[in-house]
Amino acid sequence: MTTEQPKQPEIITLSADKSQVTEVQSLCVNCYKQGTTRLMLTEIPYFRDILLAHFQCPYCHYENTEVEQTSPIQDHGMKFTLKVENIKDLSRQIVKSDHCSINFPSIGFEIPSTAQSSSLNTLEGFIENSIEAMNSILVQLIPTGDDYKKISSVVESLNKMKRVEEPYIVEIDDPSGNSFVQNLCVPKEDPQINTLVYIRNFEQNKAIGLIAENQTEITPADIDYDDKTSRQLVPEHKNAAATRTGLPDAIDQSTIPSSNNDIAELDEVCQSCGHMAKVRMLITQIPYFKEVTIMAFSCDTCGYRSNEVKCGGPVSPKAKKLTFKPKDIDDLSRSFLKSDTASVSIPEIGIELQPGTLGSKFTTVEGFIKDLADNFENMPFLHGDSAEKDQEDKVDALIDNLKKMRKMELPFTLIVDDPMANSYIQNPYYPEKDPCCEELDYERTNEQNDDLGLNDMVVD
Repeated sequence: MTTEQPKQPEIITLSADKSQVTEVQSLCVNCYKQGTTRLMLTEIPYFRDILLAHFQCPYCHYENTEVEQTSPIQDHGMKFTLKVENIKDLSRQIVKSDHCSINFPSIGFEIPSTAQSSSLNTLEGFIENSIEAMNSILVQLIPTGDDYKKISSVVESLNKMKRVEEPYIVEIDDPSGNSFVQNLCVPKEDPQINTLVYIRNFEQNKAIGLIAENQTEITPADIDYDDKTSRQLVPEHKNAAATRTGLPDAIDQSTIPSSNNDIAELDEVCQSCGHMAKVRMLITQIPYFKEVTIMAFSCDTCGYRSNEVKCGGPVSPKAKKLTFKPKDIDDLSRSFLKSDTASVSIPEIGIELQPGTLGSKFTTVEGFIKDLADNFENMPFLHGDSAEKDQEDKVDALIDNLKKMRKMELPFTLIVDDPMANSYIQNPYYPEKDPCCEELDYERTNEQNDDLGLNDMVVD
């Protein structure tokens, strides 16, 4: 007598590079018969990999299409505020994750995270789907009822928004950080989009599943969060003091650098895997500039790495503008410190980076140009089916120009404007004047002081 072996589950391997469609049999939730689900793992250029899933039942003809995120929940939330001014803005593509809500504050209407979730659509598509959903509700209501009038008013307002009869604001808020709004002004910053990166609060972490419903206390390995997140989430954490500072309860004075050549090692929670890892700090003096702190984080558990550079010393009384014109390829090997308060522009190819873009960096001029090219190659909606032809050609030409600049085949000017004067380009001729770099010190405007928080400082 032979016993039938249990059927082993089928393991499917998907690749975003091949863009192949995989078919699997699955249960229809409508008629409970076997239907077919088609899966394709694809990459949204310059964003992330997503999984497209389409189900179709041959018996009841039920169909469903979903977009599933394959990337982990980010260590921060993101909120995009889009100002819609013309019809073209309706064509902006939006990635809406399961945790993302779309709000239209002018009419008091919101597409919640549970509606149209896991979607890749245009703004017009999201509005149209909302109108269709509410119209299906209207046919079930009494035309003279209050609910009917309220919903009809919202539908009328959404139809006006589809025609863009007047400018309005749209807010896309995603605590998981996995949603995105298309930039129509690449490679420049889009003046109609304001992006806010924020640390989630306790309730938001609970809503996206990082914290159990009945959980009131967490430990560092429970969720993916950084030190800032932990301060928001767990003020009552049993190791709160150590988590906040990254230092042991009893501070060992040997971990504090006694000279500029000493490296301090501190324990810190990895924002990627939640395990404890090391952050190494080195205080060093950049010749003829300032004292800076170089911080390098490395996790042996998951391999996550990051680095950051911060300038020390007092706030500079004036702002500084650097205009660098390299003459040969050797000039590209100069050390370059870009602070997170500096804006960078390259007028020859139309690049303008606002303060905070790419963060703070200590590299060479060539390394910075390479980072720029890599950044444009990893931006969403700039290539493939989701990109317009003229936009794709513009970005490809921009990347080609950046590659030519790295070889000094294309002359260029690098302009670094830093209101805190914390940016630096190496001068190999010091103390003589640098023939390739002009430095301009100027008084900060009141607006710049306000943005930097200097107007609110009390020094008495």
